[in-house]
Amino acid sequence: MSTFLYMASLIGFLLLGIFLGRLCAGKEWVGRMLPRVRTAALWLLLFMMGISTGSIEGIMDMLSRMGIIGLASAILAIIGSVMLTSLLLLFPSPPAQTDGGTGFSHENETNAFLTGDDPHGLRRAWHIFKEPLLLLGIVLGGITCGVTTGGAWFDSRWISILLRFMMVLVGMLLMGQGIRFSHLLVSPRLLFIPLCTIAGSVGAALLLIPFTGGHAGQSMAITAGLGWYSLSSVMITDFGLPVIGTISLLANLMRETLAFFLIPLFGRFGRKTLPLALTSAAATTMDVTLPLISSNFGAASVGIAIYNGIVTSIAVPFLIPLVLGIGA
Repeated sequence: MSTFLYMASLIGFLLLGIFLGRLCAGKEWVGRMLPRVRTAALWLLLFMMGISTGSIEGIMDMLSRMGIIGLASAILAIIGSVMLTSLLLLFPSPPAQTDGGTGFSHENETNAFLTGDDPHGLRRAWHIFKEPLLLLGIVLGGITCGVTTGGAWFDSRWISILLRFMMVLVGMLLMGQGIRFSHLLVSPRLLFIPLCTIAGSVGAALLLIPFTGGHAGQSMAITAGLGWYSLSSVMITDFGLPVIGTISLLANLMRETLAFFLIPLFGRFGRKTLPLALTSAAATTMDVTLPLISSNFGAASVGIAIYNGIVTSIAVPFLIPLVLGIGA
């Protein structure tokens, strides 16, 4: 399937989900069931992705190398994003927002987990990392299944079917959250952060070309997930690249993990470093890392964090097919 047809297919299923979301708006059972169905579909997708990867001959000898490339990809994506977003700090800052006195101050809300002041630090750490560890475990379980069974029974078309079902669920959930995209056009400065995140992440991945067989598109696809590891890894695998898909999963998982340490670090340097915190966390700023951003930069940072997460998340389904089409 060509890149254009693939993108059109995904967009079509996303729009179908948005349409169904409008039809089901206000129904309580939808709000209860959709997140559960999405979680189940995600787990099944990742398990099948693991099976597809485990079916590759000699995959066990490649796992350590895949982990190293994944970590290098995460670090490069963050560095590239932060370097480009640093240009934002060269422009005059707007008047400080007070937001009822909270503003972007973080002096009274330092991250207790990282400073060691929280007696329940281990509990917080588990709360932060349990989902990434669970998803990684599911993929490893799939790899084990693929290695032990040979994977001859597995049909990769199952991934394509389930991925499109996931796009419908994503569309329905977007409508259920009542997100208004028109606000993204209010300030060009607001859009500058996610654009730098995208360009920095994808551009820095060019340094990975020697480790992906000289294929620029595959190198850029690894970091084009922008922290959305569940969707990006499955999309890449659906292109017939299970190894690159697994590396992408690891890279974006590690990017999210590194963001939990970088956000409080940037927060210690004041509100001017908020763009750097947002760009390092990429798509996760609209959900997973949002509480940490709020606690380190104040309630006034929540709006721009959500915008950043929305724009980068929307870019992922379009970005991955585009970069994989390079040199194809």
